[in-house]
Amino acid sequence: MKVKAARLAMIMRQAKVSLMLLAWELNMKQRDLVRIATQGAFDYEQSKRLLEIFGAEAMAQVIDWEGMNVRNPLI
Repeated sequence: MKVKAARLAMIMRQAKVSLMLLAWELNMKQRDLVRIATQGAFDYEQSKRLLEIFGAEAMAQVIDWEGMNVRNPLI
């Protein structure tokens, strides 16, 4: 799953989740989390965990639907 890095940072601030805590929850290093959020895509397990942490409704705004070449099913 691709995400918009700025919106991910915004939702992290709203939920008061630090970069270190999120990286720990996703079982990765902080620099890898930043790299994936800005350039790459999260794998299935990481995507599932992000949805569990922040909730589907909040993550719907963070997911880069166009970047994945998928129509937003919520519209």
